[in-house]
Amino acid sequence: MLPDREVAAVLKKFGPEIEAYLKSQRFFDIAGPYTATDLLNPRAMAAYRKASLAKNREVWSVLEKWLFPEMVDFGTAFIVAYGLIKPPNVREIATDYMGARGGFLIKRMTATDQKRLTAFIWQNSMKNERPLARQILKEPNLVSIVAGHRPETIIRTERGRAIRSGARIISLEAGAKSRIRREVGDHRTRPSHRKIMGEEVPMDRPYSNGEMYPGEVDINCRGWEEFNFSPKVADHPHPSMAKLQELYG
Repeated sequence: MLPDREVAAVLKKFGPEIEAYLKSQRFFDIAGPYTATDLLNPRAMAAYRKASLAKNREVWSVLEKWLFPEMVDFGTAFIVAYGLIKPPNVREIATDYMGARGGFLIKRMTATDQKRLTAFIWQNSMKNERPLARQILKEPNLVSIVAGHRPETIIRTERGRAIRSGARIISLEAGAKSRIRREVGDHRTRPSHRKIMGEEVPMDRPYSNGEMYPGEVDINCRGWEEFNFSPKVADHPHPSMAKLQELYG
């Protein structure tokens, strides 16, 4: 039997909203077994989604505080590196990106929370509540909802996406006609990305894998783009690649 002090420690891992919800579902009661369908009824799942949305909005608000100025700083460096004569408004580009990306990320994170918790409870529906509560903290896919490497992955991935998206929009507004997909090309490069190394596409068309820019869909993408500006500043390290190397090593 899990001592009360350990149960309390488990509850703290979830945060106040999810803790309150799981308590209301008698998730940590002594008696069992737990019934998975209790969590899957529409009212109960709506409560869980509400708690998850609140948590993920907080994650994005923290991320946005420094991602916006970083995107502006990168855009300015990008313009200098390419020697663009009529630079676009990088703050406006960053504002538009943050508004659209923030809403998308929050919804996707919440959907992931729901899917992971639901799947786990279905798979373990015949276990008593306290053993199930203890086990949930040993599951990488579940503990990562509230701890572990997930926040790091979100931050690294969103920084990379902001850099690539900003570079593409700046280049498009500054008159670039096409861009070339580049990849690191080592053993960590995805096979699907290796296939499109060197592929050149118009600025308004996606690559053959469906992405408008490297990392639009995949996490931890290390690819970058070169744009057809000419002349490019001689011997200047490509700004996208330099920043991505800093993030992904």
